[in-house]
Amino acid sequence: MLTALEARMMRQPGLLEIIDGRDAGVVTARQMMTQLLAIDYTEGFNPNVNNAASDAYVRGNWDDIEHAFVTRRITYREYETLFRALRSQSETARSDASRIV
Repeated sequence: MLTALEARMMRQPGLLEIIDGRDAGVVTARQMMTQLLAIDYTEGFNPNVNNAASDAYVRGNWDDIEHAFVTRRITYREYETLFRALRSQSETARSDASRIV
């Protein structure tokens, strides 16, 4: 019989659920990082409305990583590894976009 956490982890888990799995001992730190490194991250942003800045904020999934770091759910080394992956992903996307233009 699966626990509730194990059942949630079997479907597409959210970022914080992946980290929960490591905290609960369901997955190792290495397995957690492998899962987190496989994700395409999105960054939050302030949208423009009618070409004017708004006070709204649209969350990206990277916000969950920052939250996990600030609340000490992931280490500095884990955060740094994920941050480097995010930057690499962003640079690749910019490079691909410049080829299209």
